[in-house]
Amino acid sequence: MNPDKSNLRGFKITDFVITKTVVGLGTKESVCRNVYQIWTKDSELITTIDYEDSGYRIVESIFNGGHEK
Repeated sequence: MNPDKSNLRGFKITDFVITKTVVGLGTKESVCRNVYQIWTKDSELITTIDYEDSGYRIVESIFNGGHEK
């Protein structure tokens, strides 16, 4: 990343929690699928990631232990 062209004003490294939830009714109109939610340690929801969202496969891999230290 070129810092001269970035709008990044800072960042913070913190712990977070990832949860996996099944949503949908299992019908053609409401497909049953997993969504991942990322939370702060203080139980504040950061984001919900559905299968159509970018980053879904990465979060899925992390949740399943694919990116352990």
